[in-house]
Amino acid sequence: MAWDGPEKGWRAECTAERELEVLGTAYAREWLGNAKNVTPRPLEPTRTDRYGRYLGNLTVDGLDYAETMIAAGYLRRWDYDDCGRACKPDWCAN
Repeated sequence: MAWDGPEKGWRAECTAERELEVLGTAYAREWLGNAKNVTPRPLEPTRTDRYGRYLGNLTVDGLDYAETMIAAGYLRRWDYDDCGRACKPDWCAN
């Protein structure tokens, strides 16, 4: 499973998406900055996405990073390999 976050700057499709990215980044920076234990878990075997980014999971003080960010509204599930751009989350929809 993969995740999608709102885009920033010119890549955002609307003002709401751009603003949500700013809020999500601030939320993550504060959470990670105050964390006592951050544990990255790279995928085995090591894999990268289509942009060359390494794939894995992150645990922050015992909480799954992605699930926590999804619950806060700053990430959404998106299985790019399953349906590509056709099912990319729409950050501009109400």
